[in-house]
Amino acid sequence: MASIYTIGCAALGALCALGNASFAHAQTRTPFEVSGEGVQSRYVQQLRIDVTEKDEKIFIRYWGMSESSASGNGARRGTFRGTSRITGGTGRFAKLRGVTVDVAEFDTDTRTGYNRANMKGEYWFER
Repeated sequence: MASIYTIGCAALGALCALGNASFAHAQTRTPFEVSGEGVQSRYVQQLRIDVTEKDEKIFIRYWGMSESSASGNGARRGTFRGTSRITGGTGRFAKLRGVTVDVAEFDTDTRTGYNRANMKGEYWFER
């Protein structure tokens, strides 16, 4: 049986305390938008590929709903709620698996914007 670890961090990067890693992200998006009175809801489905300093990759698929509204300066402010599935990777992450529940708050303002994400779940290495 594989060991199971709990993720309770603001980013997946903490998972890689296995070997001090920094990440670059490659993402593909499949948006579905519904617009209303200033509020925009969007279904998001994405493949995220995190690349460590040693060029190893971690594959994460996530999907959920993003809801935002325009702020006074034309930027959008909102929240994403969804789930992720860690589906493996390359090198030492080839047998990495996991599931998370994700919540992120964001603001697209180019000067004061932010993206605060919180992932909670579990990951393990298959044998």
